[in-house]
Amino acid sequence: MAEHLGCTVTELDDMPERIRPTRKMAPPKQEERKIDLTPPVANGNMRRVFAYLCQTRGIDPEVVSAFAHAHLLYESADKHNAVFVGKDEHGRVRHIHMRGTLTGSGFRQTLGGSEKAYSFHHTGSGRQLYVFEVPIDMLSYISLHPENWQENSYVALCGVGSAPIQRFLEEVPQLEEIVLCLDNDEAGHTATQRIAWELLEEWEVQVSAHFPEQKDWNEELLSPFPEESLEPVMAM
Repeated sequence: MAEHLGCTVTELDDMPERIRPTRKMAPPKQEERKIDLTPPVANGNMRRVFAYLCQTRGIDPEVVSAFAHAHLLYESADKHNAVFVGKDEHGRVRHIHMRGTLTGSGFRQTLGGSEKAYSFHHTGSGRQLYVFEVPIDMLSYISLHPENWQENSYVALCGVGSAPIQRFLEEVPQLEEIVLCLDNDEAGHTATQRIAWELLEEWEVQVSAHFPEQKDWNEELLSPFPEESLEPVMAM
């Protein structure tokens, strides 16, 4: 360094601190701000949500009641939205997805602070996990196939990411088969293929697909003559 500056080592030691070469310190990385998940305040009753899910969407009232009694579904006090709750194995709320209940409303929202892996679900004791894009399709499928439904596991991805499925496979050891019940459209087919490959690359698990005849499972439920269409994708 002294040679580079054209001075002796002694002279270098005598230089004022302000002209001595110093290492640039990288600015400290800012930690990502974690958003706290705050569930909406519950309404005193679920009349609006029951009317929307059972009358408008055709979902079996017993299915709606089962999730309400498990504190996984309720009506928000402010906007009267349907609130779908995802909890972890300790009963802590980790995910909140809301759906508007007004006629013609397209409102959907996953609250900030929600963890994708814990989206709206039911954990059963059986070997099969049924996977859906949204909670209403999940409830519609159960309404179409009500026999002993509590024995199976179900999850609504609230999108098309595989994080909730991965969590199920990590935490529910008895699972042997994943049944992908996504929408019967190009996006649903593409997501089904992608998720299937993701699972088969990492897990010793059987993967199949079950598409509705209609575009989604709620349309299938509301269809006068719903028909099942079981179509395997691939299996180990």
